[in-house]
Amino acid sequence: MPEKHSSPEREAIALPDRRYFLKFLIFETAVGLVAVIINYFFGPHIVFRFETLPLIYGVAGALPLFSFLLLLKIPAAPFHRIRQSLASILKLFEPFSLLQIALLSAAAGCAEEMMFRGVLQGIAGQYLGATSGLFLAALLFGLGHWITPGYALLAGLAGLYLGWLKNFDGGLTAPALAHGLYDFFALVYLRASLKSTV
Repeated sequence: MPEKHSSPEREAIALPDRRYFLKFLIFETAVGLVAVIINYFFGPHIVFRFETLPLIYGVAGALPLFSFLLLLKIPAAPFHRIRQSLASILKLFEPFSLLQIALLSAAAGCAEEMMFRGVLQGIAGQYLGATSGLFLAALLFGLGHWITPGYALLAGLAGLYLGWLKNFDGGLTAPALAHGLYDFFALVYLRASLKSTV
């Protein structure tokens, strides 16, 4: 049987793709580790409850987040700019397998909820009150996801919802699961749909 040799072109493409995946994964892992360190000194604010109800809340809680995908279909300039920006960013995700997207989504869901809804919302709420902590964490979440002003606003609204879900659940299981599920399905959907619409 003849040996299969990968062309230099394929190897040149594969190497950066692997590096992008590792960079994204390392970044989200670093966010989670920083959250754990902050929690060690100012916690405990990172609480996961692996019970039936929080898991149900997490799966059900992902559904309202998908309304943001419907907003992207609005034919208005701010949403068009969001679609254009996302299309450019999601080109980096085109070679990723579903497993790689699932790993990144799970890492983002856990790490970002530990940071924003765990330590930031928890610490701010401890000193400023629960409502102020909720809004401050959502504001920082929006700024941390600044792609366009419109996208930052949508991310901030998502942060408010996830913060409410955290308070409702009493821990991070529900918001982390909802966040991860949304990221996975949104990335898969947008990666396919924005190719042909932008």
